[in-house]
Amino acid sequence: MLKSILLSSSVKKAAGLTLILVGSVGLVGGALAQTTQSPADDTRSAYKEKHKEMREARSDMRQKRKEMHHMRKEAMAEKRFDMADTNKDKAISREEYLSAASRQFEELDTNKDGKATMEEGRAVHEAKMNEHREKMKERHQDRLNKRAAASQTDKPKS
Repeated sequence: MLKSILLSSSVKKAAGLTLILVGSVGLVGGALAQTTQSPADDTRSAYKEKHKEMREARSDMRQKRKEMHHMRKEAMAEKRFDMADTNKDKAISREEYLSAASRQFEELDTNKDGKATMEEGRAVHEAKMNEHREKMKERHQDRLNKRAAASQTDKPKS
């Protein structure tokens, strides 16, 4: 009986060792399976990389738009300054300032009653915007005409 107990104890130990080894191989195999990427993981990684690139590109575009906006504001400020600086001495005197303000007021006071109202201001703004839109339409049409003319000259004659 002692022999059978010893035998069964050694069998148990051997069986336990086998289970431990099998378990270890399973763990190692599981670790290997986790480090190997499936095609779906590759697709996900490519998607994430592309998405990251797109976010960076959008961020770059936003920054460029901000810079362009700042440059336009600077250009407009210089233009207004140059218009007010009538003697071109790179400084605006009180008389030049008041003259520029008076011209602006005259432009706003469309009915010439000595008062500028919000309605008059809106009407002046709308008229300027319509004028600007017409200019943009003309420029766009000119570009289209130039492209059409260029494409006509590029075609081989039959």
